[in-house]
Amino acid sequence: MKKVPETNQYFVSNASDLVANIQYTKNIDMDEEGYLKLSSPFPKLTSEADIANFSIFIDAINIGTSTTDDSSYKFVTSDNIYDIDLDDLSVTLDAAAPIGNDTARFVGWKGGDWYLNTDNDIYSLQSYAGTVWDIENTDAVDYQEVFVNKNTLCAVQGSSNVQQFLTTDMNGTTPPSSNSGVTLVIPNNFTITGMAYSNYRMGIATLNEARGQAFFFTWDGTTAEAGQGIPVSAPIIIDVVAYQNSWAILTSKGQLMRFNGGGFDVLANLPPYYFNANWILGRGSRDHGRIMSVDGDVIYINFGTLMDSSEDDSGILQGFFSGIWCYDDNIKSLYHRHGLSNSKLSREDVTFASNIGTSTAHQLLTGDKVLASDNIIYYAIYLTANTFSLATSYDLAVAGTASTFVSTNTLIWIKREDWSQLTAHATNFGACIKFDGGGNLLTEGVLPFFAGLGLATKAMAYNNTTCIMAPKFDNLGTVCYYKMKAAELEDNYRAIIVKHAKLVDGDRIVIKYKIKDNYKPIAIGEAADTSGDIFITWVNSTSFTTTINLTNVAVGDEVEFFSGAGGGSTAHVVSTTNNAGTWTVVVDEAIRGGASGNKSTCVFDSFKKLETITKDNQNETCQFNAPLGQVSKWIQVKLELRGRGIKVEELIVDNVVHKPLIS
Repeated sequence: MKKVPETNQYFVSNASDLVANIQYTKNIDMDEEGYLKLSSPFPKLTSEADIANFSIFIDAINIGTSTTDDSSYKFVTSDNIYDIDLDDLSVTLDAAAPIGNDTARFVGWKGGDWYLNTDNDIYSLQSYAGTVWDIENTDAVDYQEVFVNKNTLCAVQGSSNVQQFLTTDMNGTTPPSSNSGVTLVIPNNFTITGMAYSNYRMGIATLNEARGQAFFFTWDGTTAEAGQGIPVSAPIIIDVVAYQNSWAILTSKGQLMRFNGGGFDVLANLPPYYFNANWILGRGSRDHGRIMSVDGDVIYINFGTLMDSSEDDSGILQGFFSGIWCYDDNIKSLYHRHGLSNSKLSREDVTFASNIGTSTAHQLLTGDKVLASDNIIYYAIYLTANTFSLATSYDLAVAGTASTFVSTNTLIWIKREDWSQLTAHATNFGACIKFDGGGNLLTEGVLPFFAGLGLATKAMAYNNTTCIMAPKFDNLGTVCYYKMKAAELEDNYRAIIVKHAKLVDGDRIVIKYKIKDNYKPIAIGEAADTSGDIFITWVNSTSFTTTINLTNVAVGDEVEFFSGAGGGSTAHVVSTTNNAGTWTVVVDEAIRGGASGNKSTCVFDSFKKLETITKDNQNETCQFNAPLGQVSKWIQVKLELRGRGIKVEELIVDNVVHKPLIS
């Protein structure tokens, strides 16, 4: 018998499939020790396709009318500044604000007001319900970053100087063009990529313009030279945050490291580090939002994963998914927690007549969750592309039994065309910002946790997209366990047992396995090309075509859709047909977004579907036994979680020796 975890603690490898107890995760929450939980989805709040100049999401602040107002936010993008109201999910241009830019940052300073750098000016804004933007300081050279150091405000001037401003250097009536504090000058072959203040010093991240190693500098603000300069074995430090009385950095080689006073300790590595893959080259994502966010001992990091190059030139590295990753120091693991979706979080006033609601192109399917203004979850009954009814339970929705709705109702739902875009633009890294509080916003189906990336659309065009956590709604996630080797030469793997929390309406746990690698996973995509011409084209929701050779793909094999239509979904092969080099693949279930002419990238693998656990076939003890009876030298198990908040406690493989060392 093999049990995972053996000691009630999970550890994610991100590399070998023979070490740790989990190879990789997708949309999994590991906050509760000993449990694997399906994370909350991140549907689209808005994008540059919805609002022309809502480009890369750079930073955000809570700008409510009081300390308890957690519904009003101000976003800066690389082009403009917007007001966000989470009570009605509205996005409004702040016409009085300055323009945004790629390196703008909000900081609180001087009486609690907010300060923001944009181009060659530093602006101030009142902390609560601020509407007046004042230029406090101006210069002929652009400010690239702004941060608070002790009692001074620090700004990067140009690319390699850090100026310190005293309160006397800020005047909204007659903006000065100088600073009174000491200015730091670093070697001009470095460009500053981020700053963070910790333990009475500023930590300064850089990239090396000469393509050598980037350096991390520390500075106490008293001299024009840095106190320390430490190389980091990578050409770019993508970002830096204050962490545990020190700093944590992320490098372009995929290493998350903590400064130890004289160098760096590796906290965890991303897959590109282990596979020597080219994730970010050259300047890479120099212009990006505040991509790292700290909550106690947890670091959230948001980035895109379309590789600059890969062995098969697909740009896809399996297990290296775009979106928000989480490092938890309690379990010493870095894992994928939230994928970002192109599916719009929609809030509409829907008029009902005779229990039938009308909404143009609602994109609901029977069983989808719909949140009403009274914080009650209903379940959709699909009628036509523009009409639907609602039921009070999943079973009633499937049975077509509608509840009584006869007037106009405010409803929130996700217009689902994907689950999460698993490969996203590797240069347009939007911010990842988690705010405290937001409990009262649960009635609106959201919490103030925002992130943005350049996401692929169902036409395989990329849009800068900003997403929000929506914990009331369903998601789809995966846990891929390590390869469990036979005790001797070969084992008989008799059954797979899953211990789980009780499943409810619409929840499913799909058990998958493989006992041999029939072929190296086949990835269909194009490296370093955000609008590549290598993809699959959908015929309908259960079939698609490709010109990639699929001779080795067998009936029952898994196909996982990475970007474009249906991103984040999986299905299994029913048939493949080759017609003069064009392959048609039929899969075993309908894929959201898989309409005629839409496009996706994907990966084929030899995982087979064994069983699906639902609320109807789970037993009283929530220990599901799936008979298998396969002989091999190893087995690898994958669990796919579909629903809301599903929790897995333990995986057990029932195995006995089939072929001993000595027979």
